[in-house]
Amino acid sequence: MPIDNSIVHQIHKKPDGQPATLTLREAELASSQALEQLLAGLIEAYNSKPNKAWGYFHEESGAYPFSGWLQQLIDQELDFVRFSSQATEHLKTLMEGSNLALGGHVLYIRYRQGMTAFLVIALLHHTEGVTVTDELDVAAARHLDLSSLNMAARINLTEWKQNASAKNYISFIRGRSGKRVSDYFRDFIGCVEGANPEEETNTLLQAFSAYVGEASLEPELVKDKATRERFPDKGTVGTLCRDLCVANGLVMRAVGDTMIMSPPLVISRSEIDELVDKAWKVLDQVAEQLGV
Repeated sequence: MPIDNSIVHQIHKKPDGQPATLTLREAELASSQALEQLLAGLIEAYNSKPNKAWGYFHEESGAYPFSGWLQQLIDQELDFVRFSSQATEHLKTLMEGSNLALGGHVLYIRYRQGMTAFLVIALLHHTEGVTVTDELDVAAARHLDLSSLNMAARINLTEWKQNASAKNYISFIRGRSGKRVSDYFRDFIGCVEGANPEEETNTLLQAFSAYVGEASLEPELVKDKATRERFPDKGTVGTLCRDLCVANGLVMRAVGDTMIMSPPLVISRSEIDELVDKAWKVLDQVAEQLGV
């Protein structure tokens, strides 16, 4: 997952009602294997959380300024450092209104997964552990505790910008102590909770099935659709189609001459359109190479 921008700031706050303070980083994080491992671990921990809610941005206002700053970032009117600093200052203000809120390190990472761009924001805390040193001594070791992740949000930037009617391009974790604890984090993002994601997933899967059916996309590659005559040397054409899929940025698995697509459950309508367009392009290329 290529990382475009990343930075971490720190909010110092105890759950005692006292004012919070900030330590703001002045430059983006440098690319490193450790940063890539952090992103991979964070996404794994985030995806494993069952208590997520979904939604979309409030209309930008003084109470909900985050989406405006994010738009300025995308339009290159704000750099990533300034964007994240303003956002963290806003988060600090909201945390001060919640006596139960605990400070931590606020991590921002803008990254790409395939052709989709995301922004993930997480409030991270340290935990104490132990390690064995190079000298084979046992020593204390402090590390980020991703297993206890309970304040994080992920924004599908591509869906936000390409689908104005989308209602579930933001997801966030509900606090483990109940919804009220996470309200300030939801308000920090400026998120309106939208439709039930399970219902949306079923709708998208039905739309995908209908789209594929209307387009008459056959899962099995045959020499003649009318007679169902197969190609000789079973699997050869399937392998050709699979390789052309990869060359066109599409993942399809060949089982003999049957092509299998496994779209993710969070696929969007725009991504369904893209998937089907690429599938058609690949089938045309296969037909051209085979002369059928």
